[in-house]
Amino acid sequence: MSLQIEHALSTDLAFRARVHLAFLHVAQEVAAEPANTPGHPLRASLARSLFAPDLASIGYAPAVATCPGVSAAAVAAHSDTDPHAAPAAVTDELLLDAVRLLWNKLCGYSAPAA
Repeated sequence: MSLQIEHALSTDLAFRARVHLAFLHVAQEVAAEPANTPGHPLRASLARSLFAPDLASIGYAPAVATCPGVSAAAVAAHSDTDPHAAPAAVTDELLLDAVRLLWNKLCGYSAPAA
């Protein structure tokens, strides 16, 4: 982990745009899930809020940048001579996995203890 690299990643404009698109993809998944999915009302509410044209999900870029897989890929690829190396190393699948990992936290749903 490197907070400096995560910060640089979260402020990269292309990365932020990709985060927004990842959120829209997951929002579509959540909107299509069965109504009896645990936490669905909160999950669906977050999904609906992201369909607004204000690009609110761009503000989630710092949270996505701190997800373990995203952070590890960015740190491994970081280059002082190529500022685009770290963002380019974060694959679309890593972004989608990070958004899915964050979804319940961001919408306020916590699964009941087993």
